[in-house]
Amino acid sequence: MKKFSFSWQIAILLFIIASSCQKPDIVNNIETNVSNSTTDAVEMTIVFNGVRIRKPAGVPLKIFQLNSNREVSQYLDDLNNNSSARAQSKIPLGILNSTVGSIISKYINVNKPIFEQDDLGKIYKDLPDFKSKEDIMKNAELILQYYNRLVINDLKKEVLTIPSDVSGGRYPFSNFGNGNDYERQLFNEEPIMGNCVYNASLDARDWTNQMYNSIDADDWRGNAFKHACWNAQAARKIVITGYSQWTAYEWTKRFATAHEYNTTVSPWQLGSDHKNIMDYHNNLKGRSYTKDHIRTNIWGNVVGWPSESSIINDHYNHVNNPNDLKVPPQSFSDQDKGNYILTLTSSTGTVEGLSNANYTDYLYLAALMFDPLP
Repeated sequence: MKKFSFSWQIAILLFIIASSCQKPDIVNNIETNVSNSTTDAVEMTIVFNGVRIRKPAGVPLKIFQLNSNREVSQYLDDLNNNSSARAQSKIPLGILNSTVGSIISKYINVNKPIFEQDDLGKIYKDLPDFKSKEDIMKNAELILQYYNRLVINDLKKEVLTIPSDVSGGRYPFSNFGNGNDYERQLFNEEPIMGNCVYNASLDARDWTNQMYNSIDADDWRGNAFKHACWNAQAARKIVITGYSQWTAYEWTKRFATAHEYNTTVSPWQLGSDHKNIMDYHNNLKGRSYTKDHIRTNIWGNVVGWPSESSIINDHYNHVNNPNDLKVPPQSFSDQDKGNYILTLTSSTGTVEGLSNANYTDYLYLAALMFDPLP
């Protein structure tokens, strides 16, 4: 047998050493933090939050390298010189939500848990480390975060195609259709949960019309019912999608607080804005109801949630029970009523304190809002 010469052996050894010293391919090394036209244009398998994912062709690699969705949103805005941000600021929230819903439907069905999707094979392909329904259930929030970033990327492109003078859409509350900058910012960060929250508001409007024969019910029982049902249904929808009850509670709170936030009223002066205070309170009661009625298995995975009929009936009975209704003192002025509620929520009277308030007697505090009672 012919033997290799010593020089050939040296050459082969040097080749092996040189090959082992080369920088790993970007496909397997997201730590290189590289994103350019070449890597963005092609489909790749990369690592995101510790698991392998499929980066579709045409999607910037960078959106899976940034730490937060807010950074992702800002990065994508910067790519087009903030054209998408300017366009989105002019789009009514109802139209924005409809756009988000269409984009989400390309990836998942938000009306079904992530582990009960019609096409689990798509999830296995997009996140190849997961091999079973149990894997998907245990990693539901990570999977939703992956799709959430794809939705954010698509949304930044889609808003540029919507005419700036667009109007219309299904608006649940009188001022919810146009939305405000705080709500839009949250849609930028969490479009999947934003879609759940907005659609829940449509349900709450319909239920209020069903129970009180008006979508703009009175500012007492009917309005309390609408806001409580909105938050209860929002948290329920988010949980059904695959998020934990804690995530659902937190983000329902953020969206609801953003909706109520009034830039013309200082958080230190909310005592004079009674309707606003009671909206915070009723929002809290609704999302707390869902959080407290979630069922989990021994591993902590959500396996059950309150039904829509339970949300409707329990909240309707709660706000219409005359036996529990206590009349507020006649001596209370409007300012006294507002300040009393603030005292029970937070020593500082901040918006955060109000949205986290832990009331013990819902109907008594509702009664404080009106003197005399309607």
